[in-house]
Amino acid sequence: MAKKLIHMDKNNAAAVKDDFTEWCSFIINEAIGIGILVLVTLFPLYFNDAYYDILSAKFYFFVRCMLILISVVLICVLIMICIDLKSYDGMHTQEFLTRLHPRNWKKNFRIADAAVLLFWVLAGISTLLSDFVYEAFWGNEGRYSGFYLISLYVILYFLVSRFWKIRGGYLELFLLSGIIMGLLGIGDYFQLDPLNFRTPENIDALRSYTSTIGNINTYTAYIGIIMGFAAALFSLEEKPLKLAWYYICMVISFLAMITGRSDNTYLSIGALFILLPFILFKDKNGIQRFLIIVATFFSTAYLISLLNQLFPNQALGVDGLFLLITGFSGLPLMVLLLWAIVIGFRFYRMDTDKVPKLLTRIWGCFVIVSFLVLVFLIWDANMGGHGSRYGSLSNYLVFSDNWGSHRGYAWKKAAFLYRELPPLQKLIGSGPDTFVCLSRQRFYYTMLEEVGVFFDTVHNGYLQYLITNGLLGLICYMTFLGDTFRSFFQNARKNPYVFGALTAGSCYALQTVVNLELPIVTPAFWLLLGIGMAGCRNK
Repeated sequence: MAKKLIHMDKNNAAAVKDDFTEWCSFIINEAIGIGILVLVTLFPLYFNDAYYDILSAKFYFFVRCMLILISVVLICVLIMICIDLKSYDGMHTQEFLTRLHPRNWKKNFRIADAAVLLFWVLAGISTLLSDFVYEAFWGNEGRYSGFYLISLYVILYFLVSRFWKIRGGYLELFLLSGIIMGLLGIGDYFQLDPLNFRTPENIDALRSYTSTIGNINTYTAYIGIIMGFAAALFSLEEKPLKLAWYYICMVISFLAMITGRSDNTYLSIGALFILLPFILFKDKNGIQRFLIIVATFFSTAYLISLLNQLFPNQALGVDGLFLLITGFSGLPLMVLLLWAIVIGFRFYRMDTDKVPKLLTRIWGCFVIVSFLVLVFLIWDANMGGHGSRYGSLSNYLVFSDNWGSHRGYAWKKAAFLYRELPPLQKLIGSGPDTFVCLSRQRFYYTMLEEVGVFFDTVHNGYLQYLITNGLLGLICYMTFLGDTFRSFFQNARKNPYVFGALTAGSCYALQTVVNLELPIVTPAFWLLLGIGMAGCRNK
């Protein structure tokens, strides 16, 4: 029998640690690691028939990866149970099952774990009670985000968070694949078409598609994850070579975000800049890294402005808020000033124990005041009827049917559909990814007549969950995210990869307000949540 060590925890539940346990953990860890390796490297770059089947191609690739991973893990577990029963009288199996006993749930399950399990259970109930059971299970009428895909997300989260030990090399490859994808997107911005996806016949129809992701909204959502992850690692890294690598990744992700030409970019960048000081304003080095990140962002914006001027016929051109930034006449001076501040701060002596606390509080007040100002501007532009005074910003401040490429119209229709749901469905939803079914029944021809397009999703991930998974499902999902991010925040300075999961996850979560969840980007989000929780557990 292998060398055995048994100790008792505070609840007197036996926890077994021996050579067999370590061997089992190693096997499961390696199996999960291979699955993660495929998801962070091949999945973002995979395509089948250019953009024509990009959604289904990504979906089936992810499903195959998960089914193989689950099968391998289950086979390993069954073999281990057989060995345990034969050689150890089932001691290890019994100990594992003890953890699942209700009396041990509080000790073994965090709020996030309980919330995501309840979210999954409610999604299953919503599917069974839906008027569109088949569609709710598979999501085949929508964007494949039915109960089946939700189940795979939940399994992925638990496999990674519970049984995988973080390996930095895997996450470096995650950045590498993301940077390759970003470079392809930058090439598309300058009409180089590095993947040769465009022809004279389809070039106009594919203006809003780029890289190996597809739609520019989805593309910038993924790049936002890469941007947040790279910025976090750059903020805490001390080794020169890795620091340079993270900086390069950050620069390319900034360039890719700006040239992505999607408005959800602003939310991702806003989330990054709002969050970073709360973690970094702890010492002088953290403050300096934040200043470098800000200076670098505006430098990349200026670079894009120069390239647009040098190659006016080649570049597609930016619009929206980025047009205000790149078109700002004082941008060169602003960039010089920012780098002067960075250099000056490098030689500034400060008390790292007292000043950072004050700076963090000041930043918190600044964020609150900025939010209140934004609320006032939105109120003034809409309720006050003064939208015209804000010029081009009125496109973002004034809420109407045309707001956000008709997102305002879609949200109004979504609110109407939710009010019409029966009381039970208001709580548990119409069934995962069944907004398309409800919308088609009520508004198909109306939408085509009024805005010229049929919305099969709400284009707001949280509002989509409210309708399809119900109020209870949305509460569980938000509780899951809230507790997860809380854990990340508490451990961000202790583990750079947890910090990366926090920033990347926040960038994704905020842009989801104006975007939809797809099996193109959302798997990376759930994977990061699992990685971050794994980092919190393995301090």
